[in-house]
Amino acid sequence: MPRQASADRRLATGDRSAPPAGPVRTRAAAYLGRPACIRPTTGTPSRDTGVVAVTQQLARVSAEYLAACRQSAGTSPDRDPHWDPPASDVLDLGWAPTLLQRLGEIAGLDEVHLDALRRATDGGTGLALAFLNTHPHAIAPFGPAPTALSAPQAARVSDLLGHIDMPALLDTLPTDDREAASLIGHGAANITGDPRAYLLKHFHALRDFYIDAAKRHLLVVLWWD
Repeated sequence: MPRQASADRRLATGDRSAPPAGPVRTRAAAYLGRPACIRPTTGTPSRDTGVVAVTQQLARVSAEYLAACRQSAGTSPDRDPHWDPPASDVLDLGWAPTLLQRLGEIAGLDEVHLDALRRATDGGTGLALAFLNTHPHAIAPFGPAPTALSAPQAARVSDLLGHIDMPALLDTLPTDDREAASLIGHGAANITGDPRAYLLKHFHALRDFYIDAAKRHLLVVLWWD
C-alpha cells in the first residue's frame, strides 16, 4: 500500500484507543533508531508537528502476487514493484507488537507460544524482499527492512496464537492502569485509557488476521511505516 494511503488510513480512523505517543519518530530519529515520543492531544500525530508515526503494517498476499511485484520491480525503469494489496488484507497494528511481546514475558507465557507471538509481529528472513524496499518506492523507508512469513509459517503461527489465553495474561498485570503501563514499559504509559483494553483489541486483530491468512493459504508481509 502506498505510504500516503497508509498514513491517511491511520488519520481517518480516529482510533482514540491507540497510544497517542507510542514509538513516534521524527524522520531524522527514525533513521537513527531513536524514538521521539510526544503526547498530542488529538489522539493522532499532527501533520504540522514535523513528527511521523511509524507503526507496524501487515499484509496478506498470495505467492503469485508477491512474484508479480518482484517481476514488476525487476522490469520497471524506477524499480516500482506496484505494491498495493487490498485494504481489506492490510492490518495496521499500531505500536502493539513490542507491548504484546513484553506482556507475554511478564506473564510467563511458555517459549513456544511466546516465539509464535514474536514471529507474528517480527516475521522471518526466509523470503528476499529487497525489491519492496528500494528507493523511491520503498514501503519501509523509516523502519527496518520488510520481513515475511510463508503460507505454512503463517498457518503455524495462526494455530499457536489461537491457543494463547490473552485475558489470562492480562490478569497478571497490576490492577492500576499506571502501574500496569509502567511494568510493560516501551511507551505503554502513553496509551489513552486502559492498557489492557488496548492490548486485548490489538491481539484479537492480530489473531483474526492470521486466522484468515491461514484459511486462504496466504503469506504475510510485515513492515513499519
